Amino acid sequence: MPVGNYLIRTHISIPSNVPKAGSYRVYAWFGPDPAGDHASNAPLTITTAGKSVTKRIDLRSRKDEWVYLGTFTFAAGRKATIAFSNAADGNVLADAVKLVSAGVDLSFPQNKIPPRRFRFGTLDNLLKS
Repeated sequence: MPVGNYLIRTHISIPSNVPKAGSYRVYAWFGPDPAGDHASNAPLTITTAGKSVTKRIDLRSRKDEWVYLGTFTFAAGRKATIAFSNAADGNVLADAVKLVSAGVDLSFPQNKIPPRRFRFGTLDNLLKS
């Protein structure tokens, strides 16, 4: 995020400890963009079992929907992270992240329900590193 002549880099990491080892589909919910200032190249890194995968998400075109980020193998009780960074061309934010066991049938309506709305401030306020 450019501030004057400086580039401020912050990120948020969402720790995840799954109760049962296996493959999980990872999704993030991206809400509306009323100011039209979301990033078109938001970096997202998912780290499981020592392996990291970084993806770039166009938040300008993904609004009010669960976005599938990939299927990853998680170990039971071992920490994994889903990290969002603001090293992008606009604001980076996500309202929620969910993990769904790869064996779950996603055709049921409850899997399409958006997360409850709540405000927690900016990524900068939530976690600084």
